Amino acid sequence: MRRAMIDTMIFDAVSDDGEAGNRAVQAAIRFGRLRLLTTHVQEGQLADIGDPVRRKRLQRLPREVVPSGAPVLGVARSGRARLGPSAETDAVVRGPRHARDEVIAIAALQHADVLVTEDRRLARDARERGLPVWTAAELMSWAAQEIDLAPGN
Repeated sequence: MRRAMIDTMIFDAVSDDGEAGNRAVQAAIRFGRLRLLTTHVQEGQLADIGDPVRRKRLQRLPREVVPSGAPVLGVARSGRARLGPSAETDAVVRGPRHARDEVIAIAALQHADVLVTEDRRLARDARERGLPVWTAAELMSWAAQEIDLAPGN
């Protein structure tokens, strides 16, 4: 099973039911080949979406909320942050603008096999730490290949 931490902007890409790649992601989840992960950061960003129809559609995407590994003042929520190895937590101090991305990256390092994002800075930082990074298109392509291998398909 592949564990993929998804950045908030990926929700739109994989939530639409009309495209084959999106259906492949949903099928990979149903067949137990894929587990999508988020932190309280992405969940908070989803909750802040003003359009209730869009918010509800994105919140229907099956996922697991994992603890973040970086207690960042003003970002981490009580009971949701866990300290990780010092090399990772040392990298958190990048300024308030990117603190949420740091929480996502560190949680991905601790809980995921791959980070899925379209954010170039976040992708670069994750790769520098040794974490594979995919775009939404790469996730959908991987899922389509996995589903072709699934029993009964």
